[in-house]
Amino acid sequence: MSVGANDDSLRVVAEKLKQLTDDTQEQYEAFIDATQLYKKGNVNQKDFLAKLADYLIGMTSLNFIAIQVLFEVKLAIQTNLSKGQIPVPPPSKTGRDMEGVGLVDVRKTAGVVADSSQMTPLSSPTRSAKVKSCIVCASTIPDQAKFCNKCGNSQ
Repeated sequence: MSVGANDDSLRVVAEKLKQLTDDTQEQYEAFIDATQLYKKGNVNQKDFLAKLADYLIGMTSLNFIAIQVLFEVKLAIQTNLSKGQIPVPPPSKTGRDMEGVGLVDVRKTAGVVADSSQMTPLSSPTRSAKVKSCIVCASTIPDQAKFCNKCGNSQ
C-alpha cells in the first residue's frame, strides 16, 4: 500500500469519525432531553430507553471509528518511517481550530472562544503550586480541585 493510499484511507476514516461525532452529539442531546422529560413523567419508559439505546449505539460506533483512525495514523507513521521519511506533525491546533471536537463544546455553551496564546499552563512559574490533601484518600491534589484525581471523590 502506498503512502498516498494510506493518506486517502485516513482521510476517509477521519471524515467518517467527524460525521459520527456530529450524529452522536445529536443523539446525546436527544437522550438528555428524554431524560428530563422522563424525570417529569412526560415520556414513557420505552421511549426513554430507546433514546438511551440510540445514544449507546452511537457511542460504540464512535469509539470503534476512533480506534480505526488511530490504527490508520499508526500505519501512516510506520510507512513513512520505513521509507526513511521523517513524519511531519500537523500544525498545532488553537481553540479556534478545534471547533466541533468532542461531544460537548463548552465554549459554545459559554459563548467564549479560547485562544491558546492566552492560556497559562498549570506548571507556569507565575502560578503558585498550592496543594491540599484529599478528604477521603489523603492524596495530594491541587488546592482548587473540586474532585480528587486518585479516588474521584468530591472535595
